[in-house]
Amino acid sequence: MKQESKYYNQTEIADLLGVSKAAISRYLKKLNVSGIEENKSKLYPETVLKQLKKEIKSENTNKNTPPSTIQLLQQQIEQLKEENKTLIKLKISLPNLENDKAHIIV
Repeated sequence: MKQESKYYNQTEIADLLGVSKAAISRYLKKLNVSGIEENKSKLYPETVLKQLKKEIKSENTNKNTPPSTIQLLQQQIEQLKEENKTLIKLKISLPNLENDKAHIIV
């Protein structure tokens, strides 16, 4: 028993995928997909909906994204390491400064 495929118009597809109707038109053109005309409206099978969903997800994943939390934390770690090195150098030189101070006072 063959199941009937459900058909959607561009507005329904846009609503289901959370994008504008114009975006759906661009994707359909990009993928070279034509719909079935019915009552002055083009309808697209569920397979096209799934194909568009993959395309949109793929495109959103590939966009330039800001640095991830991990990258930002790694940068902070490097900055803190540099600060620690500076503090260690200051701590090492502190006793020498105290000795110099004692000589100056006396």
